[in-house]
Amino acid sequence: MALNFYHLLKIMIDEGGDVLYLTCGSCPCIRVHGGIKRIEHPSLSSKDLEDYFNSSTFENDRISFSFSGYVCSIVEVARLGRFSVSWQGDKFDKKGLKSIVKSIPSKIQSLLDLGINIHELNSPFLPGIYLIGGYSKSGRSTTLSSLIDNVNRNLNKKLIAIQPYSSLIHYHKKSLVETIVPKNANEIKQITEFAISTSEANCIYIDGYYGRAALEAILFAARCGLLCFATVLGQSVEAVIQNILFEWPQSERDYILTFLAKHLNCILCQALLPSLRNSQTLAYEFLNCSNEVRTLIEIGRIKELRKHFSDDYRIGENISLEKSVIQLYKNKYISHDTLKSFFDLNPDKKSLKIFI
Repeated sequence: MALNFYHLLKIMIDEGGDVLYLTCGSCPCIRVHGGIKRIEHPSLSSKDLEDYFNSSTFENDRISFSFSGYVCSIVEVARLGRFSVSWQGDKFDKKGLKSIVKSIPSKIQSLLDLGINIHELNSPFLPGIYLIGGYSKSGRSTTLSSLIDNVNRNLNKKLIAIQPYSSLIHYHKKSLVETIVPKNANEIKQITEFAISTSEANCIYIDGYYGRAALEAILFAARCGLLCFATVLGQSVEAVIQNILFEWPQSERDYILTFLAKHLNCILCQALLPSLRNSQTLAYEFLNCSNEVRTLIEIGRIKELRKHFSDDYRIGENISLEKSVIQLYKNKYISHDTLKSFFDLNPDKKSLKIFI
């Protein structure tokens, strides 16, 4: 007999998981510290999925699903927390139902809790652009939430949060926070322009939306003198800038580089690695935009930015992802196998040769 939806959520939380996967013909699975763990449970039938669907959606959700075959809603369960529940399947055939349930954190971690100790990210922020990059599921939104909470606790700002329903909620502290959930990415620039012109916003952040529409919104806000934060695509500083340029035709890229050189304050890219403590630990790459860095960006010499990373790991210094991973190994947060696997995927034999 299948467990009810509430019991599956409780198992996920008790096991330290953050995502629950429900698929017809398979047992329920949860994601724990980046890995997939199967719950000891009979394979789910189409009837089980239909029961879960009905218990986790409202009438308007079911009507929407009948037309589109997809629906996402927020479910709040007493003593367990808030969850983003998305359903997808053939709108004519419930047998094809599947669901992804994500736990929405209730506590905002500090940068130090995350293992990020950078002076430029703990001091008063200057107007301009702050970008958080990394691969999918690398914790970009968690880091961005920490930065925004830093602003919220310490600065008198009108802060506009453009984010999905599944993101962590920021409440008023020293700043006034207004959360907006766009229907689609194409609305983001319009929302940003409206917020700046009518709400007198002086800080904006965009989380979970990528592509040109989101980038144009950030550029517009920076041009208006706002404090701007955003999650972006790219596993390194160089990749982030190249991915931004890729959204514009060749004829416009010189202008984008000039704009970034003027308004970009820093880029932080991160990766989650398996920890020796049966969890995950954060490695990151950070580049503060000094005058020399701005000049290299403006003239398009992006590959030379790596020259501005520090040779030694020091708190608050510009640091490459490779140096951060090596430091985690030195501090016994990750194993030698994890270190070697990282450099097999990201070859830098000069940095690694003394460890192998």
